[in-house]
Amino acid sequence: MHPKIAFLILSAFAAMTMAAPQNPTETPADVEGAITAQDIAQALPVGTVHQLADGEPEVSIAAVERTHVKVCKDINFRGRCETLTANKQRCYDLFNGWSNEISAFGPERGTSCTIYDNRGCYGPEYAGIRYPGISNLRRVGWNDRASSYRCV
Repeated sequence: MHPKIAFLILSAFAAMTMAAPQNPTETPADVEGAITAQDIAQALPVGTVHQLADGEPEVSIAAVERTHVKVCKDINFRGRCETLTANKQRCYDLFNGWSNEISAFGPERGTSCTIYDNRGCYGPEYAGIRYPGISNLRRVGWNDRASSYRCV
């Protein structure tokens, strides 16, 4: 487990234990100085150009394996590009100008990704994209098609 995550979990547990309500009807939020799940979620990194397919914010205090994917508007990883951070095993919808706009897709070493035609990681898919990725999605019939992705 990553030391920062372990520290957050231990700190949250200690704060909640020491700030346990004396009155059985009090909740931890009623106790001054209690750490909430929202406090923990705000301490974790957040993606900028994609979101979980279910539309919910990603809040977890468990250890998460992260990966990175480079997406570019033009072939050969040129033009507008961005490196996305994602949790493995999760589906992400592309937004902020990336849905149906990607011409190059490159996961980092040790990661395999699947891109999907539709949001929510369903519909036609192109699987098994590994480092260094596909520099010209047109060659495989996927230029400007991807709306979501999942990496493992």
